[in-house]
Amino acid sequence: MSRNSHIRWWIGSCVVVSVVILGLQVINPWFQVLIRDDESWPHHRFFFLRKGIAPERGSLVAFTMTDTYAGRVKPEGMPRPYARVGLLWLKRVVGMPGDRIEVQGKVVKVNGEEVAKGMKRDRLGQVIDVVSLESPIPDDAVFVALPYPRSFDSRYFGYINMKDIIGEVTPLW
Repeated sequence: MSRNSHIRWWIGSCVVVSVVILGLQVINPWFQVLIRDDESWPHHRFFFLRKGIAPERGSLVAFTMTDTYAGRVKPEGMPRPYARVGLLWLKRVVGMPGDRIEVQGKVVKVNGEEVAKGMKRDRLGQVIDVVSLESPIPDDAVFVALPYPRSFDSRYFGYINMKDIIGEVTPLW
């Protein structure tokens, strides 16, 4: 490749990258591309977030883990670094406002159907309890979970307030 070709290639690459970055900034109030780097959603790494979409049963939603949610985990006072407060979380909505919630030991049921089973110990070997849940689910909240046995979700930190849900997420790749 000649020097001029090399320079043109770099300039063209910079223009393309700049246009992509600018385009993502323009759509940011309504949409966002997410990249996951952990094991909580093992089948996909790239996601498309549509902001402001109200949650529906079965939809994958994004919310930010807060100190309030992490603080609900029992027993209290144990270090839980996997709670990752301040970061974006993706979970599936399995319980909607008005649904009946039953907690029987480590089993959580929504409208009589088992949706989650709690662990006795977390991945650090610490005791972790399924949280007590008000039933029915309040009008301003949802129960979120993933089917993975070690998923850290509403079975441990309780309901997510609807106002904390950023939007609906679609796995891309």
